[in-house]
Amino acid sequence: MTEVLIIFTALFSFLVGWFLSYAFYVVSATGVVRTFVKIGSVFYLSMVNKGIEHLYYAQANKLEALRKNGKSHGHEEHESAKIENEKLISLYKENSIKYLINLHPTAFGEFLEFNDWRGAQRFLKENKLLAFMVSKEKN
Repeated sequence: MTEVLIIFTALFSFLVGWFLSYAFYVVSATGVVRTFVKIGSVFYLSMVNKGIEHLYYAQANKLEALRKNGKSHGHEEHESAKIENEKLISLYKENSIKYLINLHPTAFGEFLEFNDWRGAQRFLKENKLLAFMVSKEKN
């Protein structure tokens, strides 16, 4: 009877140890995955914002070229160019967020802390220091 109790105790100890180590592994692995998703999201959103910045510069250059050719504010072509560029930037924002969300499998999708452009910008603002580290910019 004592041998059965020893075997049962050893087996129970093994199972408890295995379960605890597995649980610790899952919890720590989840934390690592969450960190990588966060860093990746910050990097992606930083690059998208840089792309939008370049689109605004391109718009300013285009409007300046139109102005130099006598088509300034109020001219049909000038206004059309402004509206077209705003639509392009809006579409770029919308598609970039959709792409990022669709890129993550459902298991990792819950780690994303946003689901639209405004939420993504709040997330980026909350992680401003990480964004600066990722982009290597000073300000």
